[in-house]
Amino acid sequence: MTGSPLTATMREVGEQPSKLRSFLSVPVVRATSGSIFVGAGDSYAAALATFYLSGGKYLAFDPYAIFTIPSAAAGRDVFFISVSGRTSSNISAARKLRGVARRRIAITANQDGPLAEEVDDIILLPYGSKARVAGTLSFTLALLASMKVALGDFSCNFSRAYSAAKVAQKKAAISDHGTTYILGNNAVHAIAVYGAAKVYEILGYRADAEQLEEFSHMELFSLKASDSVIIFSAFDPARIGARLHAALRSRGYVASLLDPHSPNTVETIFYYAFLSQLAPLAKAQAKGLSEPYLAGARKKLQVSDSMIYQM
Repeated sequence: MTGSPLTATMREVGEQPSKLRSFLSVPVVRATSGSIFVGAGDSYAAALATFYLSGGKYLAFDPYAIFTIPSAAAGRDVFFISVSGRTSSNISAARKLRGVARRRIAITANQDGPLAEEVDDIILLPYGSKARVAGTLSFTLALLASMKVALGDFSCNFSRAYSAAKVAQKKAAISDHGTTYILGNNAVHAIAVYGAAKVYEILGYRADAEQLEEFSHMELFSLKASDSVIIFSAFDPARIGARLHAALRSRGYVASLLDPHSPNTVETIFYYAFLSQLAPLAKAQAKGLSEPYLAGARKKLQVSDSMIYQM
């Protein structure tokens, strides 16, 4: 597998602690009160995490949603998270908010792309865009940038978070034949959204991200013996995750409880992000895959590209 696309992805995953540590000290503009973070796909997960980590001080929107209610952005700064800088819905939303938002800022790795041309300012991510890969470093850099914009200065031991995730990923049971439900509360629900995306992209398996509380109200009633439930148990003072884990396991269902490894909130977020990458990659490696599923899903990629990107 030396030199395979999957190996390259795993190498990029392993490089994250050093690259994130370098970017942590780079100054960025700060969000003003009431700012909005907008993103699609992985970037939506980054926007959603930022909303929660700010304590609701900032909002998170899907780009098509904000396009349909531009008045929500009136007088606010709007940060568009798009690594490629070519996402059609972001470009359309940025154009729609011209003269409505106070400022439109792109968080992107593409300073010459159409989104960068449309907005008022950019925060440049130190990432060289790669085609047909499951977003790993691109996501964590965008997440870190959004958190810096929203929260200001903070500390994070990325290496410690990564090492802990390498150990914990062995406990994350991804279903081979059913659906993998990934649950989390507060900001780790946003990381669960990202985690489900990595199961889709790397393995092509069924997955679903849900709020920890909501699962017992809804998805639980479609749970099958072939499914698995992964619980990110941070931001869970009532220990709902532990109770659910015990209840499921005692009745013969497959469930994994993944506790946070550190009291540092930022480190916890990146721990779960790394775990969300490492678990499906480990399964892909064990199955002998040479590339992430999405790289070979040509018909689906054609549909995806036609829907997502400004060509």
